[in-house]
Amino acid sequence: CNDVAATGAEPVGILFTLLLPPGTGEDVLAPLIQEIHHTAAEINVAVLGGHTEITPVVNQVVVSATAVGKVTRENLVTSSGARPGDNIILTKSAGLEGTAILAGELAPLLSRHLPPGVLEGAQALGKQLSVIPEGTIAAGAGATAMHDVTEGGVRGALVELATASGVGLEVWEEAIPIAPETRAICQYLGIDPLGLISSGAMLITAPPKSQVMAALAQAGIPAHIIGRIQAQPGFFLVRGDGERKVLTVPGRDELYAALEKHAANRQP
Repeated sequence: CNDVAATGAEPVGILFTLLLPPGTGEDVLAPLIQEIHHTAAEINVAVLGGHTEITPVVNQVVVSATAVGKVTRENLVTSSGARPGDNIILTKSAGLEGTAILAGELAPLLSRHLPPGVLEGAQALGKQLSVIPEGTIAAGAGATAMHDVTEGGVRGALVELATASGVGLEVWEEAIPIAPETRAICQYLGIDPLGLISSGAMLITAPPKSQVMAALAQAGIPAHIIGRIQAQPGFFLVRGDGERKVLTVPGRDELYAALEKHAANRQP
C-alpha cells in the first residue's frame, strides 16, 4: 500500500496469496490472517480476496500481496519526474522500519547496553510505517516524484529516484532526520542509519515554490528538505565539514549485516 501511495494513489484494496509449508497448522495461519485483517482496517483498505495453499515448494511461510489504488490522472506521480532545482524532501526519519525490527529481534542484547527507554521508543517506531497520508497530500500539492524508502535505506532510495529521473543530486548529511533511537542503536551495532530499511519514510521531490512542505506541516507530518536535484550527473552526500562524498546504493541493507553479525556471535 505504501508503493501505491508513492504514486499519489489512495489504496483501496489488497489481495494476498499465502503459501505454507507442509505441516503448517491453524496456530500459524490464524494469527497471520488476523494481523492482515487488523492492519487492513487500520489503513482503511479492504481485503479483496486471494489464495491460501499448503505446498512442498516452500520451506517457510511466503506471503505475496497485490494492492489496488485509485488516483486521478492529474495527480499521478512516479519516481521518474524529478527535475533540476527541485527540493528533495524526506518525511519522518531515516531507518524507521529497520530500527523497529532490530529493537524486536535484538531486544535482549540492546536492553543490556542502551539506556532505558531507547528500546521502547525504537519498538514504537513500528507504528509509523504507513506513508499513505503523505503520498496523497504531496501528490495534490505539487510533488514531481515520490519514492517509498525501503531496502537500501535513504541512500538507496535517493540513487534509485535520481537514476529513474535521469538527474543528479546533492544531499546534505546533517539535514537528514534520524531519530535518537535509530542513532543509538546504529551506533552501538556499528551500522549506517542511511543504509537501513526505512519503510514509513517517503522521499519526495518538488519545486521550491510548491505547497508540499506547507501541506505536510498542516497535516502534522514531519518533513525535512535534505537536498536538491541537480542537472549535472552524479549523486553526492555533503558532510558537515563540506566534504563531498559520492553516494552509492548499499550492496545490501544494513539490517541484514547487523542480524547476521549478531547470529554469528551467538554460535557456540
